[in-house]
Amino acid sequence: MTDQEILDAMSPRDKGILIAYAECGMRPSRTARKHFISHQGVEYHLRRVRANTGLDPRNFFQLYRLVNLIIKEREEYDREGS
Repeated sequence: MTDQEILDAMSPRDKGILIAYAECGMRPSRTARKHFISHQGVEYHLRRVRANTGLDPRNFFQLYRLVNLIIKEREEYDREGS
């Protein structure tokens, strides 16, 4: 799967939760509090990302790749908007 296909396979909500999950030290309960959703809701999004991208956000190195792709996508969007 290419980087673009990975990004396209995730919803904006999935991307936001992944960023928060990384910021919260990969702790679903902290992520849930940050996004005002249930712990199960975070787990749902993590499973969904894994199913749609083939990358498991519970694995540090795969989460790192996902977060870097999201950050690059946001930076490109910001550059295009300027």
